[in-house]
Amino acid sequence: KGYNQDFDDTQIETHLKPCEGNKAVLIAASSGWGNYRHQADMLAYYQLLKMNGFTDDDIILIMADDLVSDPKNPYPGQIIRNNNSLENLYTDVKVDYKLSLLTPFDLKNILLGISSEKLPVVLDSDDCDNILLLWSGHGAPGSLLWDENQKTITGDFMSDLFNEMYAAGKYRKLFGIIEACYAGSVAAKCKGVPNLLLMTAANDKETSKAELYAPLWNTYLSNSFTMAMLETLQGENYYDLSIRDLYSEAFSKTMGSHVTLYNMESFGNVFFNYVFEYFVNSNH
Repeated sequence: KGYNQDFDDTQIETHLKPCEGNKAVLIAASSGWGNYRHQADMLAYYQLLKMNGFTDDDIILIMADDLVSDPKNPYPGQIIRNNNSLENLYTDVKVDYKLSLLTPFDLKNILLGISSEKLPVVLDSDDCDNILLLWSGHGAPGSLLWDENQKTITGDFMSDLFNEMYAAGKYRKLFGIIEACYAGSVAAKCKGVPNLLLMTAANDKETSKAELYAPLWNTYLSNSFTMAMLETLQGENYYDLSIRDLYSEAFSKTMGSHVTLYNMESFGNVFFNYVFEYFVNSNH
């Protein structure tokens, strides 16, 4: 299985303002039936957050939104992640932006809270909000792909963006979870950004793996890492899990790649940051 990261349980927490709210940004960065799993996984996260007290005002959802009407869909109007339960994840979903209408620079403005006629919905947060960033799509060494092979999302792009967000007071803590091949090569470039933690499905040298092939759909319904994450987050005791626990669970359940945490040194103590601080919004 390979190595498991070691973490410093004596790390001192940075002094922060009390948390007053949580916001989430969900990005499925691919389109088309063959990439079904990326949107299905994001919708599973979306439904989990809604169950945990997030409203649509707390969530920005970006996805191609092209699956429900795809002629290959055996159940038009539905998106599922488990061909046993057939739970429709496309229920009461508010998609804020279709992927094809945005560029990576639009994404930057959304995350920096810079609204415009094109971008009416932006991240409305300050340095009392914890931000959860969930990303699922394709990656290449050094970059995350924005839809079809636009290799604009480099590690430097993300590092600059996170540093700008911090300087603008857009977050208290930011926890980013990235499902993509070679995601570690982007996350590693973000070292030193204050109060940022990134968890990746794969390190800088490997691909992440699709899972749950469904013959009737003729595509994969999920990814190994996201399956591991959601299985852990939907467990009975998820509320009490630390980030270290979440990492350990995901690491042990993810097949074919090494789940990795980046930038702990600038984030805080992963033994004393808890899942509920990012995945539960109890302020409503």
